[in-house]
Amino acid sequence: MKILENYSLKQLNSFGVDIKTRYYIKISDFADLPKIYNFIYKNDLNYFILGDGSNSLFINNFNGIVLHMKKSGYKIEETSQNWKITAYGGQNWDNLVQASVEHGIIGLENLSYIPGSVGAAPVQNIGAYGAELSDFLKECEIFDLRTGDIRSMDSSECRFSYRESVFKNELKNRVVILSVKLEIAKSRKLNFAYEGIEKYIKNNNLTVSNSAQLREVIIAVRNSKIPMPSKFKNAGSFFKNPIINKTTVDKIKSLYRDVPIYILGNENFKIPAGWLIEICGLKGIRIGDVGTFEKQALVIVNYGNASGQEIYNFALDIQTKVYEEFGIFLEPEVNIIK
Repeated sequence: MKILENYSLKQLNSFGVDIKTRYYIKISDFADLPKIYNFIYKNDLNYFILGDGSNSLFINNFNGIVLHMKKSGYKIEETSQNWKITAYGGQNWDNLVQASVEHGIIGLENLSYIPGSVGAAPVQNIGAYGAELSDFLKECEIFDLRTGDIRSMDSSECRFSYRESVFKNELKNRVVILSVKLEIAKSRKLNFAYEGIEKYIKNNNLTVSNSAQLREVIIAVRNSKIPMPSKFKNAGSFFKNPIINKTTVDKIKSLYRDVPIYILGNENFKIPAGWLIEICGLKGIRIGDVGTFEKQALVIVNYGNASGQEIYNFALDIQTKVYEEFGIFLEPEVNIIK
């Protein structure tokens, strides 16, 4: 186990924020977990669990220890009815999706090109284009930093919902997700539920009959809206799409007839956060080195050397303006570390 001090995280967060952590440990050997546990409690340290840093915003230097999950690798097994995938927490998520497609598996392709690691995926129940991780996750193996125990959690214990899980609430920053097990039925069909996917296929006169072809479409649609952090420093969608009631829907529709609304059932509706931000005139705006992306208002970009505090303040301004206009509070999807 190697412990680094005053370690820069600039290259380990997709916003490219130049901050340091007091201590840094890379987790690549699970045999080191008891030593890590003892070091944390012997020194009474705050800790933060880092995956690929693609969904985190550090506001200040971190006075504690950052645990960086880096053990990677996966195994794909086949039964008569299902595909079973086991992957370590440090495995790159999109590389795993690519591997599943190469095996001819149908299911994960709608989650293509989402930045981040496998271990971070259950935390916010990653989802895109009509699919969510919870559709496939069977089990997580975790290391509990409060007890030092390693145990398994099934999908029901994870308490998944829209961009939520027990790992963002009761177990927030308490457990390291060591590995996940996914199960995908062979009977699963290609998912064209998202309107933008069907539109792209039709407009480009494409034939999509397998997961590899659908993955290419998903990547193309995603690239048209969300920039990769390698080109523009960002963390993808900064805010969740709000869930609102019928009274709020009717109020907004009376002012904006073309508002995009998605019915969830039980008198609940989802409205795109990007649309709310755009209507407030905030799409493509820039203050110093921080701005919203010109093609998608939901994405906040560090165009230069903005600090975490500057990015956070910019996000607060967006929240304020959207609330003043619509009475809707935008909840961050990005994990903010103060």
